[in-house]
Amino acid sequence: MKQTLAFAKNRNQFKCDIGNPAKRMYLGSDAATAQARKLQLVELWKRSGEPTWTPELLERAETIRKGETIRLPQKPREGDDAYHARLEQEAKRLPPTVPVQTTATIEDYHKATIFQLQQQVKDLTAIIYEKLGAGTLAGPKISLHEAIDEFMLRRIKAQPGVESVRTENNALKFARVHVPDCQLTALSWTELNDWFKAIAARPISKKFNTPIRKNSVKNCFKMMRQFIRWANKHYSWKRPEDWMEATLVRVRRTRTERREAAEQIDRFWTVEEIGVLWKYAIPSERMLILLGLNFGFTQAEITDLEKDDLFNGVLRRLRGKSEVAGRWMIWQETKALAATQFDGIPKRRQHIANKWNRLILRVRRDLPTFKNLSFKWLRKSGSSAIRRIANGETASLYISHGSATDDDLLEDYASKDWAKLDVALDKFRTELLPHFAIDSSKYVNTPKIERIKADWIAGKAIHRIMSDNHASRATVYRHKPQPIQKI
Repeated sequence: MKQTLAFAKNRNQFKCDIGNPAKRMYLGSDAATAQARKLQLVELWKRSGEPTWTPELLERAETIRKGETIRLPQKPREGDDAYHARLEQEAKRLPPTVPVQTTATIEDYHKATIFQLQQQVKDLTAIIYEKLGAGTLAGPKISLHEAIDEFMLRRIKAQPGVESVRTENNALKFARVHVPDCQLTALSWTELNDWFKAIAARPISKKFNTPIRKNSVKNCFKMMRQFIRWANKHYSWKRPEDWMEATLVRVRRTRTERREAAEQIDRFWTVEEIGVLWKYAIPSERMLILLGLNFGFTQAEITDLEKDDLFNGVLRRLRGKSEVAGRWMIWQETKALAATQFDGIPKRRQHIANKWNRLILRVRRDLPTFKNLSFKWLRKSGSSAIRRIANGETASLYISHGSATDDDLLEDYASKDWAKLDVALDKFRTELLPHFAIDSSKYVNTPKIERIKADWIAGKAIHRIMSDNHASRATVYRHKPQPIQKI
């Protein structure tokens, strides 16, 4: 008899031939199970002692082939002693690995059915956990804080290394602190409304020890709504039918914020103030100024920009935030400075913001009343200038804000007037040229240099000049006045 199993491709099962005459047995598609059943069948044939297959022996072999338990019912008018003697005799004829069981009762059937159902539930649970994540079926048991943590973890796994995901998770983490933990199924309309009211009340930030900003509240609201939609789909919890009304909580401005909002009317940089920034900026910072004014770019658009894009006649880009196409003429100053300074631009948004903050700090040391605005205000100042020079529609093209009119279908029928934007950009450049240094590759900080030279002439000590002007020793010596040579 062959020791190895043959595989029947037509039935997708292992097969073997046993007995005299040889009977073909199909033993299933699992190799280990088929081998075990084959050994049991061989042992059954050896122990039977029969010269040929009998109907009773074939019935038992078929039971082993199917992997079932052999059951011996008690015959009619057969006493218990005779029945147990027959069981012992049959156990000697069967392989040791084949269990022998008496006639099954209704309780045995119920137990087997319950066991099979439990196994199916375990298999289905494992599949759901693998596809949808842990806790998917634990709606009645999982707590609100655990569900929020699971939501944040899944977002990180789905988009690893994305900076915006980390920022949004921080907003949701802050909101998590201000909601009491409870069972997720207990999250009703009232609890949702109380949660949003708690964030709308502007809790104190631990980092700054001041009420959180209004924009921070909006970010928290956005992430809280995303969590509610996600939990409704991934847990056995159903959000209330009018749940959106529970999230519509008004966020009021503080008195200081109302005052600041009124002051923002004059917060845009004028052409003269842009000239001050240019004078204090180093070459790489001047490159940022040109990108912000020429194209209305912020950090996100600059990090996606490539050097080769700036050496054509025009720049064509699709703004990622609004998915609107833009087109701008490239100034000569932008091309000239990009040739040497584009590689010095930071490749991350936060690094661009840090670089810009250092420039503002440098300016405010000499001019304490100078406007302390972030880098995005270059874009706002540029769009304000384009709107003043041309009109609102041209300014909308400049900042890639899509439709500039109330007619939503106009964009499907009429092309945009890019020539108007080119004319407006050229006029804006003409206004800025008198305030730009002639040689854009040199860093000129006139007020500080003049003070250093004056301190040298006054005979101050080196360390005193360094501390008074916030300058390094190399900077102080670089601007030491040269003695006038007599002819």
